[in-house]
Amino acid sequence: LYGLNNLTFISAALIEQGVGTSFCCYEDTYTFENVREPWKANENKTSMCLSGLSYERQNNETAKEYFGRLYSWSGCDIVGDANSNILTIWEGLAELLDAGENMLRD
Repeated sequence: LYGLNNLTFISAALIEQGVGTSFCCYEDTYTFENVREPWKANENKTSMCLSGLSYERQNNETAKEYFGRLYSWSGCDIVGDANSNILTIWEGLAELLDAGENMLRD
């Protein structure tokens, strides 16, 4: 994942509505190295823009639960299904990593 705004194509839509992409933290950057542990990409951050949701991993939440919590704030889903698209994209990347690792093991 590199730049959530690029993956969801939400950046342009938000700008058209007069909202900067940082409004919902769609400029957060995740890499393949932290797809399974996205909280590591946010170690130096405290809380998300506007929603105030903590970037810190809650209890033992999974990566899917982590993304679901951070990108579930209804105030940011102003352009279609941006938040659910983020979760769908993460799931696809996690499956891609799993498939690649399984091929290497075989």
